[in-house]
Amino acid sequence: MSKISILPASRLRNFAALVTNELGVQVRLRGKSIQVRLTKPPVIFLPDMEGAKESELLPIYGFCLHEAGHIRYTNRKIGADIPNYLVKLVHNAVEDEYIERMLERDFPGARAMLALAYREGIQAVFGDEPIVETTSWLSDDRRPDLIAEMTKLGLDSADAALVEDFSKRVEIIRVAKLWILEQRRYPLPQYDWPTHPWHSVFEDETRPRARNSRQAFEQALRIIERLAVKPCLPGDTRPIEEARAKSKEASQREAEAKEALRAILKAKRDRNADIREQLERSDERKVLIEARKALRSATVVATDAIQKLEKASQRLTRAEKSGARLRERLEVSRKAQSDLSQRIADASDDEIGLQQQAANLSERISRLEADLERSQQRIHTLREEEQTASAASAAAADAFDQAKTNETLARKAHDEMARTVRNEIRAKHAPVIDPLAADAKTKAMSAEHAVSEAKAATEEIERKDSETEEQIAPGAMEKAVSIIWERFRNESADKELEEILSSGCDDDAPTKGTNDSRRIVASALAGPSRKYCVLDRSVQRQSFLRPTTIRFPGSPGQRSLR
Repeated sequence: MSKISILPASRLRNFAALVTNELGVQVRLRGKSIQVRLTKPPVIFLPDMEGAKESELLPIYGFCLHEAGHIRYTNRKIGADIPNYLVKLVHNAVEDEYIERMLERDFPGARAMLALAYREGIQAVFGDEPIVETTSWLSDDRRPDLIAEMTKLGLDSADAALVEDFSKRVEIIRVAKLWILEQRRYPLPQYDWPTHPWHSVFEDETRPRARNSRQAFEQALRIIERLAVKPCLPGDTRPIEEARAKSKEASQREAEAKEALRAILKAKRDRNADIREQLERSDERKVLIEARKALRSATVVATDAIQKLEKASQRLTRAEKSGARLRERLEVSRKAQSDLSQRIADASDDEIGLQQQAANLSERISRLEADLERSQQRIHTLREEEQTASAASAAAADAFDQAKTNETLARKAHDEMARTVRNEIRAKHAPVIDPLAADAKTKAMSAEHAVSEAKAATEEIERKDSETEEQIAPGAMEKAVSIIWERFRNESADKELEEILSSGCDDDAPTKGTNDSRRIVASALAGPSRKYCVLDRSVQRQSFLRPTTIRFPGSPGQRSLR
């Protein structure tokens, strides 16, 4: 029987796939924090908490959904032209309400995840402290605090009009937080917001609810206009035009630097063309070309002569070895003839057979002598060929050495002449090239400086935009996720295993045999998922433990195996 698998895919990976399928936003697991990369397409990176408890993951789900909502529903072009951070702040509050409402519509279960993430973030940042001032900045009781804040920011607290504008400016931050708490129905105190004089303004100007980023922006503008709130904090102005002007200046200076670079490259090409023309017309150049041609020809001749000499030497060696073998065979035959003659002289009978052997041996000696004569003639001819090839090779080597020497002398003369020509032509073109080079260097440095300033201005806007968008609890997501990650990393698997094994067991139930195994499996299936064993809650206890019908071979009936 095959083993029963109770290890499904990680909940976090399933959630990432669900967000991708439902909202079209790429979600991946990596690292230990939540990061958003606004590439094409945008990607949300969640902490790699494979197999964590569901209670740990629910806040992660909410943070991820909020970021996915901005990617899915927010039109970032709308916020690009916002003139100041006051409008940016109010628009972000209305925009957050809009995207979370869209998430509830398109992603079932989003509300609970968002609420839990909100509570975790608030708890991580503020602890038991209130996230919103309990008293309105518009009240007379807050006037000393108001003056203290203005003094801290370097504002003139003696100017009654400025004090009034400042109180509205800081109050709208407080009110924006309370408005989100009310609209999203988060379980936190709203203090004086239900009776606040600005309550009706927010209600009127946000009805009907925004259905896109453009409408959210227009609602924010109307709220600010009706409340007559002015941007009066230091740095309230959002330097969009300045950043664009710097970016435009950087682009212009980059174009000027490229044009200056093209000019100096053209001047250098003209100078190099002049140098090439002078060199090609010189006598030294012609002599060098002829010397190189002669060297290439001498190289070919010398290589061919060496190859011919090697082949002649190989043929002579083979002929000498063949002559030596013939000479050895002739000596052996002559010795055999001498021995046979002695036998004939001493023989008393059977002389006819010995005479025949002597005749055959004499004929063989004659053939070997003739072959040896021809071999000696061939060796003599091959020696003459080798001597001729050796002389030709030596002559070719001498010609090659002479050609190489001539090429070296020609090259040195050409190089000396080329240095002289280059120096003269560079001096001739220097009045044109040197100013162009200085101008190109100056413009390149200016373009680099302008690009750096434009980049710094853009990054500063993005930094302050990010701070403004986190109006309720700056850094809440980072702090909350960091706390969750530390809890996840420090969890004890042994402790969780004990909880699993004890969470479904009945002390009165049988404790032996299959019943004990069922109690352990049932308790495991009923418990929450763990990092070491991600259990699938879709496997129901009763379906897993119901009777299984098995047909035994050769049996007319069926039996239930429990």
